[in-house]
Amino acid sequence: MLKNDDDRSERTATETHAGASSQNGRTVLMAILVGAILLMIVIAAVSLN
Repeated sequence: MLKNDDDRSERTATETHAGASSQNGRTVLMAILVGAILLMIVIAAVSLN
């Protein structure tokens, strides 16, 4: 439990938002990467038939 206000870690709204945006950005980039790989696999499978 906090004894006083000096014990807590202070982050600005910008720093907090940047952390959340960074995590969301990684998720979106990972989804795009997986989608692109799957699309290449599908295109290769169709073109080889």
